[in-house]
Amino acid sequence: MNYGSLAAAVWNVQAGYDTINSYYHFTIPGSFSSFATGSNSTFSLGSNVNVTGRWAFQVDSGVRGCQYYYTPVQLGDVFWSDSNCTQKCTCSTSGIFCITELCSFSETCVPTNFQFLCFNVSVVVPPVTTTFDPPVITSAEPPVITTTSAPPVIINSTLPDSLYPIYGTASSRSDDGSSPLIHLQSPFVYFGKTYYTIYVNHNGHLTFSAPFGSFSPQRFPIYGSRDIIAPFWTDLDNSQTGSVLFNQYTSGSVLQQATQDINSYFPNLNFSAEWVFVATWYEVAYFPATGTKTTFQAVLISGGQKSFVLMNYGSIATAGSNVQAGYDTTNSYYHFTIPGSFSSSATGSNSTFSLGSNVNVTGRWAFQVDSGVRGCQFNDTPVQLGDFFWSDSNCTQKCTCTTSGIHCVTELCSFSETCVATNIQFLCLNGNIN
Repeated sequence: MNYGSLAAAVWNVQAGYDTINSYYHFTIPGSFSSFATGSNSTFSLGSNVNVTGRWAFQVDSGVRGCQYYYTPVQLGDVFWSDSNCTQKCTCSTSGIFCITELCSFSETCVPTNFQFLCFNVSVVVPPVTTTFDPPVITSAEPPVITTTSAPPVIINSTLPDSLYPIYGTASSRSDDGSSPLIHLQSPFVYFGKTYYTIYVNHNGHLTFSAPFGSFSPQRFPIYGSRDIIAPFWTDLDNSQTGSVLFNQYTSGSVLQQATQDINSYFPNLNFSAEWVFVATWYEVAYFPATGTKTTFQAVLISGGQKSFVLMNYGSIATAGSNVQAGYDTTNSYYHFTIPGSFSSSATGSNSTFSLGSNVNVTGRWAFQVDSGVRGCQFNDTPVQLGDFFWSDSNCTQKCTCTTSGIHCVTELCSFSETCVATNIQFLCLNGNIN
């Protein structure tokens, strides 16, 4: 980088280089200071190769550094670990090394992307944003001091405990779009089928064989031709705000967390997670209300022939359209609908998804999805064990699939319900639900 005459400027200048996830980066001294421009510019008067105004770097490779809160820190980087700038940390060849050291009298402790730095008060520090590509967020965890690399992270301690760490690749900004084809690093067994690829669809669902752009949710069971995992199927729009992120793990603390969670929710399996896939819709808006923010996850976990899905919910904005949450399979041999789907309690501060659970962890719903028990047949159509429905257009006969077959009793809809035709049967639905 060669510098000639630099006119004085009143705004900040950054000089150096950066890489994806900032695994490697360098800032030329004087950046974001009053010494960046003018006749005394550090850039034009200084050098790292003894040639005034020239800075030279080898950029074909680099030495990996450390991790701090799962974020890569380059060897030699200096930062403060707390909001009061009392602990000054350095990435060394043996890991993160911290000592007690405060900012100098003229400096101010300022948050940056994932850490804190001491800046001279005369320097204008830009506000921290999360609009870079890919944007990455995670809930706070104790720092890991190591020399191995990890995906980038921005700490956000306000995220609920139900969410897994959020980092990885950002999908494109596109309404009703999908991620590219994602090749799974480990096969995922979904009710007897083994999948090696997946798509993260922007409208709140995952599909395996092809992308799926549908923004209009359908009630499960669909009795269709698609395997689908839908933590929050509705009309979402990440084209302007919010992020759709995905990442895979084959080692590290996320696998440890998944192993612990699954053994807690499904005891006596002696399960060990070998692979985890996390898809997150972070602060994504409803279409066309770009000011709304909704956060949720689908977490796929596998080990051996066992596989599981976690659906984790953060803040859910109020929506005026329907939401389907759960999963469905080809011909709906196996399906599940999270309570609150297609109701007014799906969204908002009282969302059943974010306040409820089937594993006693608020905002988390867990399912074993490698296999399932076959149920019954009604009019030559599979009905899952436990499903109930009405068999006639007047909803006078309520039927349930039991281990001994279809069992029907005389039962009418309640006063506030209406008899509605669905794919193969009839259901009593509340009259104020679309």
